[in-house]
Amino acid sequence: MQKVIWFGASWPEGWELDKTVSSAEVAALVYPSLVAEHFGLECVNLSATGGSNDYISYALDKNKHLISKGDIVIFDIASKYRFLWIEEDGTPVVTKLMLARGKATIYKKIKELYEKFFVNEQYIDWKTTTTLNSLYLMALHLGATPFFINNYSKTNFKTIIPEKNWLLPQSMCIAEYILGYISDKDLIVVKDMPELTTAEWEQAKPFVEKYIRPLENHPNVVGHRKIADELIKELEKKELVK
Repeated sequence: MQKVIWFGASWPEGWELDKTVSSAEVAALVYPSLVAEHFGLECVNLSATGGSNDYISYALDKNKHLISKGDIVIFDIASKYRFLWIEEDGTPVVTKLMLARGKATIYKKIKELYEKFFVNEQYIDWKTTTTLNSLYLMALHLGATPFFINNYSKTNFKTIIPEKNWLLPQSMCIAEYILGYISDKDLIVVKDMPELTTAEWEQAKPFVEKYIRPLENHPNVVGHRKIADELIKELEKKELVK
């Protein structure tokens, strides 16, 4: 059976949804599952809250045995500023594990030191570009069709990924294109803040109320449905589902 395998961070995993629905319902209500259901495909959602693009690469490598020829692989790209921390036992540390192990504060300090001494914008862009290229080539090698989407920030990386393999244009993101967020500041707009004018917040507020609230920073059930509906339209144009 043809599958859609989804890699990403908190949005496609459904972080915060369990505040309004039961934990057992979350997996069926996230937009990766809704997209797969529409096309009658099996959904394998390997997203993880707190995941970085490095983590997506890690997860792809560890789960490549799940990908068969003809599958669709969707890379839901996270912020380029996140990085992957792997513990001595080989465990990749994402938000849930950090909280469970009480290491969120330690991770924050390590990240601050790492960025202070080793990171600049040129390095971040280079590293992200090579990571995306690697994801694209690995998916092709496995016989799958890869698609990329920016989740909540826009990018303009000079990758080898053809335009047709971006589910949304690279210069857009889900937050802007689907949820109506302010597009010219590259912000995750979920509340009024100093960076916004009054007019900008008034423009964004109805979308936040409809697609985010009562959650804090992630799509609610209606938001996941909206994202799924729009991504379904884009996938239907590709005519890839057997």
